[in-house]
Amino acid sequence: MKKAIIQLRYDEEKLSALEKYMRKKETDLETELQQTLQKLYEKYVPPAVREYIESRESGEGRAGMRGQERRNTTNREENGTGERKDREHMEGEL
Repeated sequence: MKKAIIQLRYDEEKLSALEKYMRKKETDLETELQQTLQKLYEKYVPPAVREYIESRESGEGRAGMRGQERRNTTNREENGTGERKDREHMEGEL
């Protein structure tokens, strides 16, 4: 999934104070903002749209794995015993 960057303006002195007191609570602004954005997303984006987006994300992962599996398969050869060996390993034996 491609990530977007969000920038916003906020009073520098208030931001400094916020970060100082968040450190005392052992948390950070980015984590809190990410959690808040997730809550807003869940509040405003209809469930059907969220499901569609999530299915696309999981589909990308599976397609990537299939591509990796294909690459792994093409980089291997049978060694006569039914076992597969990597070409690099086989070349070292020649």
